[in-house]
Amino acid sequence: MKVTYTDAGTPVIERTVEESEAHLERHVQRKVGMSVAEFTKAYLAGELEDGDLAVDDITGLLLLGRTRREIRAELDMSIVEFIDAYLAGELDRSDHAVENFAIRFCIRQTT
Repeated sequence: MKVTYTDAGTPVIERTVEESEAHLERHVQRKVGMSVAEFTKAYLAGELEDGDLAVDDITGLLLLGRTRREIRAELDMSIVEFIDAYLAGELDRSDHAVENFAIRFCIRQTT
């Protein structure tokens, strides 16, 4: 795990894929008492309530993890690097993948 800090002093934690997966497993186990695989199966089967804060928290983390992997695979950068580069105007905003990721992070800028 690598910890850096923004200019404002906010910690930025970067984990390897393995560290991220282990962290997520512990988090899901602590929140709902099941593994990620069990949670995913139960969620997709409609066995969990969408209004439950723990369910919302975990589904958000799963989406973030998927997005992290997609950004790394398609753009070869971390989420933090992507957001910084996007906001600095360093990425091709006509690229469908770039705009898709920007929308997921609610950072799409209109002109």
